[in-house]
Amino acid sequence: MAFAPAWQRTACIRRTIFFILVGVTACTALFMLGSAFQQDGLMPLELGLLLLYALLMFWVSLSFWTAILGWLVLTLGGDRQGLVRKLATAAAAQDRDSWRTALVMPIYNEDPKRVFAGLKLFGAHC
Repeated sequence: MAFAPAWQRTACIRRTIFFILVGVTACTALFMLGSAFQQDGLMPLELGLLLLYALLMFWVSLSFWTAILGWLVLTLGGDRQGLVRKLATAAAAQDRDSWRTALVMPIYNEDPKRVFAGLKLFGAHC
C-alpha cells in the first residue's frame, strides 16, 4: 500500500485540528447556554432555541477559527503546502511581458472620446 503524498497528510491533520477546535468551541457555548436554561427546567421552546443556537454557534465558531488560523498562517510566513505558493512559483517562470490585462468600464450616455481619453491616462501611469 502506497503512502499518501505529504500535502494529503498535512491537509488531514489540519482539517482534524480545525474541526476539533470548532466542535469544542460550539459545544462549550452550547453547554453554557444550556446550563442557564436548565435552572428552571428545559421547556420545548428553550429546546428549540438551543437547537438554533447550536447551528448558529457552529457557524460562528467555524468563521472564528478560519480567521484565526488564516491569520496564523499569514503571520508565520505562508503555507509551504499551499496551492497559492505553487501557482506563484509556476507563474514566475512564465514571461510577464506576455500577460495582458482587460479593463472593463461601464459607460452610459457619455462621450466616448472623453471616456477613452480618461482610460489612456490610466494606461500612462501603469
